[in-house]
Amino acid sequence: MAHTVIPSQKTSPQFSDKDNIFHEEAIRPRKKRRKTQDAGATAAEAGQHAHERTARLQQINALLTEEIAERRRAEQALQQSQQVLRELGRHTGEIIEEERKRIARELHDQLGQNLMALRIDILMMQRAAGSDHPVVVETVQSALNNIDSMIKNVRSIINNLRPAVLDLGLIATFEWEIKEFERRSGITCSLTTDRSEFMIDDARALALLRILQESLTNVARHANADHVDICLHGDRRYLYLQVADNGVGDFPNCRRKANAFGLVGIQERVSALGGNLSITTEKGKGLTLMASLPLPPE
Repeated sequence: MAHTVIPSQKTSPQFSDKDNIFHEEAIRPRKKRRKTQDAGATAAEAGQHAHERTARLQQINALLTEEIAERRRAEQALQQSQQVLRELGRHTGEIIEEERKRIARELHDQLGQNLMALRIDILMMQRAAGSDHPVVVETVQSALNNIDSMIKNVRSIINNLRPAVLDLGLIATFEWEIKEFERRSGITCSLTTDRSEFMIDDARALALLRILQESLTNVARHANADHVDICLHGDRRYLYLQVADNGVGDFPNCRRKANAFGLVGIQERVSALGGNLSITTEKGKGLTLMASLPLPPE
């Protein structure tokens, strides 16, 4: 009886858990090296980005520093320009006042005296004509009336240029100016003061007079008021002038309007003497202007 021999099949090798552990231990250093390389590349890339950002921030900082410096230079130039303009305005104001004084003196000495001489000559003609020539007498009287009107106008121009009463004191000047304003405008005024006279220099006296004139002009033109209260007082350090009307009022930024150069001029006069100017107003309740001028040391 024959027996069939069946060849045995070759089986695949089997690895134990111990063998798998050895395999993982073999490949683990490569993974660690790869992770280390990746981490190094990431750190290098982050460092490069940080360096680029730092350089960019330094560039922006340099630009901002230059811009700040440029703005400071521009601001300083603007302040210097404003200071120059203030000094120029003050110097121009002084020149204008000196010119006004010169013109007023010339009008008084030349035109005024010539008109008075002409009036005397015509009076002599009137006396020489007597009552025998009524037509001549009438013509001479008309000429005298015209000369008197011219003399009055010349005096008014002289007083507007350089008030003669300013030599009599500040209070007398204010009283004369207020009476003239009431006569021209029909607006009543009241003057209140705490002393009989103010012993101050010509610059401050003239500045206060110009402020009063400009304030009253603004009242007549824009306030639609029927009464103005004027208060002039002082202490050992300051002189104070307040002009308050009962008109329609206005807004604080009214000095910026095209027709408000008078208030700008007042501000410049006050600033030139180291003083302060404040304006308070409410619509329908009038406007109050307060100017304070420091007194020179005794």
